[in-house]
Amino acid sequence: SNWSRYHSYTHLSPSFFPHVISSSPHPSHLFLISSSSALWVSEAQLEKTFRDFAASGLPLQITELDISVYPKQYDGREKQLSETDTSFTEEKEEAQLKQYKMCFELFRMYRGLITGVTFWNISDRHSWLDNFPVKGRKDHPLLFDRNLKPKRAYYEIVNFWLSQGILF
Repeated sequence: SNWSRYHSYTHLSPSFFPHVISSSPHPSHLFLISSSSALWVSEAQLEKTFRDFAASGLPLQITELDISVYPKQYDGREKQLSETDTSFTEEKEEAQLKQYKMCFELFRMYRGLITGVTFWNISDRHSWLDNFPVKGRKDHPLLFDRNLKPKRAYYEIVNFWLSQGILF
């Protein structure tokens, strides 16, 4: 049945599902958080996830979307001396931009199944990732910076959707 297939996806295989997928009637929060391309979920993995959920017959709801600029860690820890510079560098921005772009290209491919995309928060001013998994390490996971100015990823996403003839 659709429910048992969905239940299997969300409860038996969460290790590769990204932190962006939930579906009615039972939401699930999973991770897409890493700045190392070896640790980020790949485009192929994300597309397979969408195909698997599509086969369940359930609509997809992309929720609590944010993409950290740091490698994914599962256990909380204290900040290390090497992590004192938490600035949003051009390198971090470029890596995050590529990941957001990949996600939204796949969202477009599956737009007939996806009923909405929501973000964890509005800006980097306050993020749950500022204290998890590393306490006191500033993260920059969203589309607007701490001063509510749009980041490059925001413009990339908006321009991409407009170029596809999809209006908000």
